[in-house]
This record gives sequence, C-alpha cells and structure tokens, in this order.
Amino acid sequence: MKYIIAILLGLIVSITIAFTIIHHPILDRFNPFLKTEYSYAKVPKGTQQYVNITAYSERGEKLDYKLTFNGF
Repeated sequence: MKYIIAILLGLIVSITIAFTIIHHPILDRFNPFLKTEYSYAKVPKGTQQYVNITAYSERGEKLDYKLTFNGF
C-alpha cells in the first residue's frame, strides 16, 4: 500500500513540475498555474497570416513582444 501511495505522490509531483517548466501551446491551455493575459493588436486586412504584429495593453501602451499567428 505504501508503494502505491509513493508512486502516486511521485507522479503528482512530476506532473506539477512539468507544468511549471515545460511551455508548449497545448500544455499551456491546461496549465492552472498560468495567468490569462489579454492584449490587443491592429492587423492588416486581406491576409490570414500575421507576422510580427505589435501588441498593445488595455491602456494603449506598446508591449515588449510581437505576435505571430494565423487567422481563419
């Protein structure tokens, strides 16, 4: 019984460490430790591929990162 509890505890600790260390878009969707952050951007019309788009905060300030994504 102690062996099973030790294995389960080790598995839970391993998953928790993996969530905090590994950053991947699919894993990040299920990671309860990440905060949701909203930003805004002006994008060009007539395209579905957006590269190096400047992000803005809610107050209109430029953020330090650029966005690259595809539209639908």
